[in-house]
Amino acid sequence: MTDTTPGSPGSLARDVYRVTGEDRQLSPVARGVRWVGTLVAGLVDVGDAPALSDIVITWVEGGGEVRRIRESSVVDFEKTMRAIAADLETLSPEAFAEAWLPA
Repeated sequence: MTDTTPGSPGSLARDVYRVTGEDRQLSPVARGVRWVGTLVAGLVDVGDAPALSDIVITWVEGGGEVRRIRESSVVDFEKTMRAIAADLETLSPEAFAEAWLPA
C-alpha cells in the first residue's frame, strides 16, 4: 500500500489543493455592466464574454485561500480552470506549487 498523505512521495496535488470558481466581488453597477456585456456577446455572437468569477486555489485541509486568479473573459477562465484541474490530477504537490503558486 502506498502512503499518499499530503506532501508524501507519491501523493498528487489534488491531495493538498483544490480549485473552484468563486463569484467575483463586484459592485452592483459593475456586475450589471458585465452581465449586459455577457448578454450582448451571446446575442451578437462576438465571441468571448467577460468573466464574472475568479479562480480560487485553496488548501484541502482548512480551506484557506492560496491563490486567486482573475481572468478577464469566460474563455480564458475556462481554459485556466481546465489546466489547473489537469495539473491537480497529474502533478505532485511540489510541482503544482511551482507551476501555479506565487513564490
